[in-house]
Amino acid sequence: QQKEKDLVPIEEELKFLDSFEFLINLRFKDRITIEVDRVGLQNFLVAPIVLQLLIENAIKHNEASSEFPLTIEIGKEEEFVVVRNNVRPKGSVAYSSGIGLSNIIERYQLLSNRPVHIHEDFQNFIVQIPIIDQPKSA
Repeated sequence: QQKEKDLVPIEEELKFLDSFEFLINLRFKDRITIEVDRVGLQNFLVAPIVLQLLIENAIKHNEASSEFPLTIEIGKEEEFVVVRNNVRPKGSVAYSSGIGLSNIIERYQLLSNRPVHIHEDFQNFIVQIPIIDQPKSA
């Protein structure tokens, strides 16, 4: 329902994320953990399904086991929503068109004057998405 909109309140995106997280827990059990710092994630707008896309990206590119779980953290740092996951590349590298991240970057070029930041090192993959303020009501 939300994908036709340019922006949605973060609270709506988090409700959708709850349902998505439930499905991930059914499929992966203790192999994937999603930690959401909801305190800072209030009263701003984001592009719809962007959190789901970033979680799917992390799952697609990383191994996850009970011994070495994939941990995905979502929170707010300064003026960005930050999605961070530990890096454990899959042995057989899955094909990646790069469309998911490119799509997010292009969407935010249209929505914000601040860019999406992506950082990867040997331990973490981090995507920072600019927060878009809600319009002030009259």
